[in-house]
Amino acid sequence: MTTEKQIYSITATPEWRAILVQTHGNATLARQILGMLAEELPAQYAEINILLSAQQWAAAASIVHKIHGSCSFCGLATLQKLCADIETELRGNVAPREATLLAFRQESTRIIMVLDGLAHRE
Repeated sequence: MTTEKQIYSITATPEWRAILVQTHGNATLARQILGMLAEELPAQYAEINILLSAQQWAAAASIVHKIHGSCSFCGLATLQKLCADIETELRGNVAPREATLLAFRQESTRIIMVLDGLAHRE
């Protein structure tokens, strides 16, 4: 369950202001976009894990690249940086470092929880 404090922690951040700029101040649209990101991230993360297990670096990099672009649009700098690090390693045909993948998972989970609450806030 997302608390009001968690929702405020996003709406009071530079990230929220960044997506409001992208959506020309339309908070409803911003929440919809963030909600879509929160809905897509779990499946994308699961697919990345499957591809990494199969050592399909290019396919995994493609999905990470999509998440990277979404984070860029939404102003989610921490997750964007983690995506960039993972994508660089994958493009070099190497498995990403476990610490980076763990940080990616933790940040994704945190963002999903907060954004899901924000997207459904009236």
